[in-house]
Amino acid sequence: MKININPGQSADEFTELSRFANLMPAPLFWLDLNGVVLGMNNAAAYTHGNTTRVLDKVIGKRHSDFYPEHIAKFLDENNQKVIDTGETIAFDEKVVSVTTGNTIDFASVRSPWCDKEGNIIGIIGTSIDITDTKEKERLQLELQHKLYLLEEQENFRRVVNNVAHDIRSPLASLSVMLEVCDNIPEKERLSLRHAVTRINDVANHLLSTYTQREELQPYGIEEAEPILLSPMILQMLTEKKYQYQHMAIKFDQHFSQPGKFSWVQLQPIAFKIMISNLINNAVDAFEQGIGKVTVYLDANAEQVTLTVADNGKGMIPELVEKLLHYKDIPEGTDSGLGLGLSQVMETLKNNQGQWRIESTLGLGTKIKLSFPRVQPLSWMAENITLNQDDTVLILDDDSSIHMAWDMRFEKILKLHPTLTVWHFEKGQDVLDFMDSIHPDQKATIFLLTDYELLKQSLNGLDVIELASIQRSLIVTSHFTNRVLQKSAISVGTKILPKQLAPDIPIRII
Repeated sequence: MKININPGQSADEFTELSRFANLMPAPLFWLDLNGVVLGMNNAAAYTHGNTTRVLDKVIGKRHSDFYPEHIAKFLDENNQKVIDTGETIAFDEKVVSVTTGNTIDFASVRSPWCDKEGNIIGIIGTSIDITDTKEKERLQLELQHKLYLLEEQENFRRVVNNVAHDIRSPLASLSVMLEVCDNIPEKERLSLRHAVTRINDVANHLLSTYTQREELQPYGIEEAEPILLSPMILQMLTEKKYQYQHMAIKFDQHFSQPGKFSWVQLQPIAFKIMISNLINNAVDAFEQGIGKVTVYLDANAEQVTLTVADNGKGMIPELVEKLLHYKDIPEGTDSGLGLGLSQVMETLKNNQGQWRIESTLGLGTKIKLSFPRVQPLSWMAENITLNQDDTVLILDDDSSIHMAWDMRFEKILKLHPTLTVWHFEKGQDVLDFMDSIHPDQKATIFLLTDYELLKQSLNGLDVIELASIQRSLIVTSHFTNRVLQKSAISVGTKILPKQLAPDIPIRII
């Protein structure tokens, strides 16, 4: 398209062009063949700010007079394309306002400006400010990119979560084998135990790092609730191992069988912070960054005792005395106390806890915490009680779990030969078995089942409900799932954390 306008050289003719251009609602400007701005309408001037000031600045000037060199060169090249081709061309242009200094995106259209004989004598064009549109497009693309990344992160988190949970089954199997295999030499047994602990640390670290967590309230206002201590403390130890992996510090734990199944009424976040502070304080006691931190967990019928011990530099008796009497003390490594002991004392007060401190200079410190033991929540299993003529059904998609249970039942079956054990890997097979037996036999069935059954339409809870199994136990690493907890209560079953499978007592009546 060619716009045939005779610009002329007289002031009257320029005035007529300006009058015509100002009737146009869209920005309009015109330049000569050398890129000198000859005029623009008010709409074009408004895109850059005040009309009069802009006109005074740009009329009679080239792009290089008011734009940075790279922008001026870009605009001149676009103008030259129109002159060389004699065609109307659309451009996306990014310029800097001559008045505000802001970067503006324009959608521009430029056509040759011709005289009556059709000779190109300049350029006439229009530029629409599309900065807002471009910004919306950019934000939309950015949003799509972020949504994609979030989806990828969620997929990765889901995979990691499944992997971490899946590790629990072979870990539980190995733990059972370590407990029941008396013929393994002590040296090899220690090596295996160390390997199991290491793999468990990896699983805990994956879960703590990539599992989505509920938003936490400040610990000072949280409600106390019944807590199964052993999984929480193992998780804290794993986090500390990774935190101090650059140091020559060994972390170890010794949990008694009652300790592993002990519950305490606590503020969970405050308790975690307290344990973190105690372990940090123990690490601070190693002047050369070398030492050992051991966490002990034990329980009797009335109370639970948690001990954090180190073989560091110890504390002087005066400091121990102040701590035991909850006196204000200076905090910091210079005092030999580390940071956070005020929080420890506050948490003990708020959770009916007490402590004892045993410390010897040059040998180390033991901080013993004791809390009232509370009854476990109704979904938690503390033992497996069987009749001597029961039939135990074990449902799990992991063959290592079946071997682990076989090892646990091996001695029991020798003592009680009328007790039988059947193994299943598919939930449907359990349903078929239950349909095949006489109704009177169903009362003798005890089901030990995993919750998640991979690539199956049923889970362990479904099997319990569909088969109307009256006595059962769900053995799973998903024991913190509150929906599962409520569902277990509703169908009359209980849940056993998979990592406690090697330790749960099996009683035969």
